[in-house]
Amino acid sequence: VHLGNDEQVLSVLISRDELQMWTLDRDCCIRAWHLSSCRFSHVITTINNDVSLESGELCGSIHSVHSEPSCCAVYLPKSKELMMLCRGLSTKQEIDPQMYNNVVAYYLDINEADLQQSKLYILKELSSNRYILNIYSWPYSHLDKTINIKDSISGTDFHIKPTLTQRYCVIAVDCTAKELEIIVQTINKNHLKHHDGSTKFYSIDLEKTSSELRVCYRQLTNIPCLANCWELYSENLVALGFGRIVVIWDLDKGSCDQGMIKGTKTAMLYRPGWIEDDADYGKVCHGKTTCIQLSGSGKVIGIGSEDGYLLAYDVPKGTSFEERVGKKPNHGDQVEHVAVSVDGRWMASYCSKKVLKLWHVSNNMKECSSISLGLHLSDLFFSGMAKYLTVCARKPSGERKAFLFEVLLPEKW
Repeated sequence: VHLGNDEQVLSVLISRDELQMWTLDRDCCIRAWHLSSCRFSHVITTINNDVSLESGELCGSIHSVHSEPSCCAVYLPKSKELMMLCRGLSTKQEIDPQMYNNVVAYYLDINEADLQQSKLYILKELSSNRYILNIYSWPYSHLDKTINIKDSISGTDFHIKPTLTQRYCVIAVDCTAKELEIIVQTINKNHLKHHDGSTKFYSIDLEKTSSELRVCYRQLTNIPCLANCWELYSENLVALGFGRIVVIWDLDKGSCDQGMIKGTKTAMLYRPGWIEDDADYGKVCHGKTTCIQLSGSGKVIGIGSEDGYLLAYDVPKGTSFEERVGKKPNHGDQVEHVAVSVDGRWMASYCSKKVLKLWHVSNNMKECSSISLGLHLSDLFFSGMAKYLTVCARKPSGERKAFLFEVLLPEKW
């Protein structure tokens, strides 16, 4: 179902009961929709009447507790401004919007069981290459803690995320061209294999008020580990994707290496080398890891690659859901987005040929459906109970649209 509005949809949120949907549009309005018919219901609020945003200048997200949207975040990367709009759960009244300046990255950690325990993490720039991390509690007007980062950070396009235990905060930064050149020279000097990524990683200790940066290094070296994509894995572990490998960064131990399937000597999250010598698959199985997504339950992780292959792993067991890892399933072209349902039952993927596919994870990654959209995706996710798959897309002209697909098992199953 395509939302039949003329607005520029930036972000979509589906209620926990899967009866309502809210959209954040380019005119900074949050609109409510009836999911059963995808018909417009009403405007919940206008964040800022004075803000008129062009496509690509705004990143937005809506978050909810119970059956109403509880807060909305609007980020303007060019001006490094973050606007937060919150609503009281008991009164349903809007709380005065909070404005934050010099923001290079933020993360909203929503606790649906207890909103008061929700946190807003803001990485703020003080001066050139100097930063602090501010942590706010609901409704994000109260500053709980400021962590002074002792070391400088250079780079572009920052992203942050606390680990699942909230002990550490991971900072991912794209290297500058000069940094990348120096790292490549060091790799050549030490006769090491090149990583094809350009993002470096740090962590800080959230239990301290002043923390040194801990750099993620390649195993047994002092060379930064570079990756194309990353995702939290479990507790204080982070998955980093590059080449045909996904390595695990253990923040407690400081190690960064391949994980092993429990009880075996077989590497996990990896397409085996035998594929390179296979007459059929050796010609195509060569591409790097392009995207990683962990299910909301933390039990399944989905991985896409440049050559179209998909992996789905049982996180607690460390085993693959596919019978022959790396030979199937294949999307047919470079995988740009993956999404895994909260329960880990479903996986969706989108490739550079603009084709969307749905896979049934527990049934040996069986393909359920495929549809060509011909659009550039900005977001892909399942609703909480996996009744719907939501796609936020952008046309070549810059116009933004949202699509909603109902997830159904084929009748023959």
